[in-house]
Amino acid sequence: MTKLKELSSIIASLNEDEVKTLQRYLHCFDTINDNHEPKSERLLNLLIHDNQMELKLFEKKFTKQAFSMLIMRLHEKVMDTLTFDINIKRIDVYSDLTVARLSVRKKINYVQVLMAKNQILEAINLHTKTLQTAKEYEFFDEALTIMYELQNLYAVLSKKVEFDALDSEIEKYEDIRTQVKSAFRIYNRITMEMGMAPEDSKLLENLENTLPKLRSFYQNSNSAQAGWFYYRLLIEFHQAKQNYAQGYSACLKLLKLQQENPSIRSEVYMGITYKLMSKFSMFLYQFDDALLASLKSQNLDKRLKRNQDLSKETEFFANFFKGDFAEARFIMQDLAERYENDENSFNYSKFNYYAACCSLLEGNTREVANRLNETKEIEKDKDGWNIAVRILSIINQIEGEDFDLADSRIESMRKHIERTLKEKEIRPRFVTILRILRDLVNSSFDFEQIWLTRQSYFEQLSSETEESQRWKILSPELIRFEVWFESKATGISYNKLLNAKFEGKRLETELLKAV
Repeated sequence: MTKLKELSSIIASLNEDEVKTLQRYLHCFDTINDNHEPKSERLLNLLIHDNQMELKLFEKKFTKQAFSMLIMRLHEKVMDTLTFDINIKRIDVYSDLTVARLSVRKKINYVQVLMAKNQILEAINLHTKTLQTAKEYEFFDEALTIMYELQNLYAVLSKKVEFDALDSEIEKYEDIRTQVKSAFRIYNRITMEMGMAPEDSKLLENLENTLPKLRSFYQNSNSAQAGWFYYRLLIEFHQAKQNYAQGYSACLKLLKLQQENPSIRSEVYMGITYKLMSKFSMFLYQFDDALLASLKSQNLDKRLKRNQDLSKETEFFANFFKGDFAEARFIMQDLAERYENDENSFNYSKFNYYAACCSLLEGNTREVANRLNETKEIEKDKDGWNIAVRILSIINQIEGEDFDLADSRIESMRKHIERTLKEKEIRPRFVTILRILRDLVNSSFDFEQIWLTRQSYFEQLSSETEESQRWKILSPELIRFEVWFESKATGISYNKLLNAKFEGKRLETELLKAV
């Protein structure tokens, strides 16, 4: 990236107030006799409006070296204004944690100026006050920098008592910093490796072996930052092991730690914790809790669009499984519209599929068909989403009593699975569902007969212990096939049957907690 492009990118990131501050700052360099637009301001305005043609004409007025110097001067002035208190303390731009860190670092620089002016007592006073903030927010590097400089100043003034007192404190904070940095490196390495190869079983074993060391760092340092690294990886471990009750409990402990310690109490971090809580609540079938945590996450973490979308998805799931299909559909329609200009987007396809599931349970089979026409991108996932879309389409044709088309699509699904099995593994659950559907066709769609004669298949699909066959709540199969089939066979509503299963799982969870 050239220096001009880098400068242009920075300027594009400024909000309206930051631009106004920058413009006022540039005017400080005007001379009384200036009757024309200063060169730096002219360049700034061209970059703000992204006027490429005018920019090229402006550039031709300079030698290459002179234009390069102009860019560098404007770049420096932009960076200067971004560190002004008026910009640093904009609550809509930076978190409290970032504001505190920037403020501490600025004050450390102030002390350098005071020392150069031989204002030693003023330097000590400012360092002493700044040190309290650095400790409160666990800025260990800055805190130690201040302590060493204070010790130097005490030596100049021959203040032995104060000098010696700092010795033990420096030793303590050096030890804490070492342990927190070690925890930080471990956390970064594991999260990086898990991101690169999430299916690698050795990573989970490595994580399990590493957790005691992280816990030791946290307990010995008593640092909230070390606690953050420990609990985040503990939560990852419980999620991977499907220890959902323990994972939720770890989230509660992390949330308490965040609420009590400003060093990890940023809105983004707390939004992440609530997002994790909402996900564990879904796994525990606690949909009201999931909904509340999801809304809190969205309210706190507004800066990262991806996090917002993930929390919005959990809000959808909570409403969907609570049986509020209209609200769930509204959420998905809203998300799909955001991605409508990018029809090749995986998210656009996925959100339309979710909306189709809602429409089916609302009895709107035509809307289901329309939505499924917009799921091309997820259908590229031949062994997962593609089959889920096919099953939903078949269910929709059966609900609309178009049995000939349902028959045709069941046969198409059979051929697709046979072709895909030559290259990839297909989840056995899908194969069992296909067997039931083919038997259903052979019985002329007699649900009651197949329900009675193929109970072994339905027991497999209802299993909670057989990993390859059991239903997963946040999988593409939103409409649980065996429950839908039982509803058709018995005449009991789908929602009533599903809620009964959820209630059974909730009771199991409560018993586990009690034990």
